Amino acid sequence: MLLFLMPALSSVRAANVEYLTLNVSGSPVEIILAEHPVITYTDNTLHIQTAKETIDVPINQISGVAFSETSGIKSIENQQFQIQEGSIYFQRLPKGSKVCIFTTNGIEVMSSIVNDYGQTIINISDLPKGIFVVKSATQSFKITNK
Repeated sequence: MLLFLMPALSSVRAANVEYLTLNVSGSPVEIILAEHPVITYTDNTLHIQTAKETIDVPINQISGVAFSETSGIKSIENQQFQIQEGSIYFQRLPKGSKVCIFTTNGIEVMSSIVNDYGQTIINISDLPKGIFVVKSATQSFKITNK
C-alpha cells in the first residue's frame, strides 16, 4: 500500500490536490495536504503525522485512496451540453448568450452565440491536444482534447 501511495503523493503538488482521502473500514478519513503530512509505514500500520493530528490506520482496513482537487473544476453530469464526434452541442442556454472556449492560460480560442432556441454547436475537432475551459452563461467546465 505504501508503494502505491508514494508515487501518488509525488504527483500531488502538480495536480493541485487539497485532501488525501482514505476509505478506512467504509468511512472516509481526510488528510489536509497543506499541513504537509508525514506518512510512514511500520508493523502493518500507516502512520500519518501532521502539525495538528496523528492518525494510525491498520493497512488491512484501507479499501481505497482518493485525492480531491482544489481547482474548482469538477467532473459533472449535465443536460445542457453533450460532446459527440468532435463537437460540443449546447441546449437550454439563454438565447443570444455567448459560449467560449479558453486555453488554460485564459486565451479565448473559440466562441459561438446561442440561437433563439437556446442552442449552439462548437466544432472542437481542430483544437490541439490539451485541456480547455468551456464557459457558458450558466456554467464553466473543463474538457480534455485527446
